[in-house]
Amino acid sequence: MISKQTECIGEFDFSLACLQFRKKYGGCFPNISETGLEFVNSVYVKIKEKCETEGKRYDTISAGFSGGVSLIVGSNMGGKTSALKTIGQNVVLGSLGIPCVSESFSMTLFDRINTVFRGKEEDGLSGVRIRGKKGCMLF
Repeated sequence: MISKQTECIGEFDFSLACLQFRKKYGGCFPNISETGLEFVNSVYVKIKEKCETEGKRYDTISAGFSGGVSLIVGSNMGGKTSALKTIGQNVVLGSLGIPCVSESFSMTLFDRINTVFRGKEEDGLSGVRIRGKKGCMLF
């Protein structure tokens, strides 16, 4: 009896936390698809908050990946790492059932998500590896 009540309280607490997260950051729950990853106006919270405190503009990211290998190229300081952090953050959030900080977010469920932290980076996620039945993404 007590364990059932404890489970109900835990589920309620998780739901309340998700609602508070969504109220603070906006976003959506992900659409789970068979393959690929597609998102519109996704945000990496830590960078956006830093931009806002410094009075700088923050640009959202929109993209789609249909499977296989995707290569992201660009100049130094062009936003490649920020884009990958945004993808990684939202894939992890969606996998945990937490709203993605995105206007819309569609993803497949991955078998495994690995994170890699290097050096003394203070801005969050340094690298993410996501593995699924349809391939592997390494950020």
